[in-house]
Amino acid sequence: MAKNSKKDKEDLKLTIPKKKLFQVVGIVAAIAVIIVAAGAFTGYFTFADSLQRGPEGKAINFINNYLMQPGMEVELEDSTFQDGVHVITLSMQGQMFDVYVTEDERYLFTEAIDMDDELMLQQMLGPEIEINPEIVGREVETQQEIEEKTMDFINEYMLLEPGINIEHVETSIESGLYNILFMIEGESIEVFVNKNGNYMFLGPIDMDMDMDAMMPEQPEVTEPVEYDLGEEIMYNEEGQLIVHYFYTETCPYCNQQSEILDELEASYANEIEIVSYDLAERENSQIAQEMAAMHGVQAGGVPITFTGGEAFMGLTSLEVLEGQIVNCIETVC
Repeated sequence: MAKNSKKDKEDLKLTIPKKKLFQVVGIVAAIAVIIVAAGAFTGYFTFADSLQRGPEGKAINFINNYLMQPGMEVELEDSTFQDGVHVITLSMQGQMFDVYVTEDERYLFTEAIDMDDELMLQQMLGPEIEINPEIVGREVETQQEIEEKTMDFINEYMLLEPGINIEHVETSIESGLYNILFMIEGESIEVFVNKNGNYMFLGPIDMDMDMDAMMPEQPEVTEPVEYDLGEEIMYNEEGQLIVHYFYTETCPYCNQQSEILDELEASYANEIEIVSYDLAERENSQIAQEMAAMHGVQAGGVPITFTGGEAFMGLTSLEVLEGQIVNCIETVC
């Protein structure tokens, strides 16, 4: 069995390092709504064909087919084209939120920051933070001015650690937006900015990518096969609770799940062991299928986390996983 401790596994790169940048949930709540914050399920890849056309239909089908829990769907409420992107208002279970699609219908964004909205920024940062008028609301025209404004905004309001600044690497035009690449302590940060220089878009999702290719190749099995998962399923020899984590390098939610597991590992270093499985390896894919069967679920996407006899399908919050871990530590699952 391919078994790799998270301590030894190479860190997954993040588009924006969580430990260095604040989360912009206060500005755009779409990521929390689309990825179903209710329960343990918050982001899970299923693999179906997108049928409709046009920016609204393409976004809705992509979200419903690839980002939603089976049986749950988003619906179109409104759509406008402004500031170089399609602003599409969706609803799910009575909650409304916006997503953003590039003019060529390639990229989907679930987060956007209005770099000119002083009031919203103040509400998010709190009254103790002084808003710099030389950054927020700064009028820009040229590409260089937009690069400088974006870099100043990130350095001033998005970096948590004092004394750390991003550096501009390069800028290209992609899908009608500026694709600006920055570096911070050896890690790359990619953001998209519209040509007016007022909106920054985070977390690009390429709706033209081959989703089927993201699935690891499944072995051909002509008869039932049982895989030896060993005795260390729930607890290891030291009595630590084992958290089994399945991921792929191309899964956008696995980066976030990896960070959550890192936090849990730091908080419960003596109580848990996190074992990670890259589904690019065929043996790990077989293990995922067998472990899913043991838990009464289907392993159809990533991330998946198994611990304490429970299966957590998709991006699962720290609070949910921590609750399961604490319960198993206190009562023995």
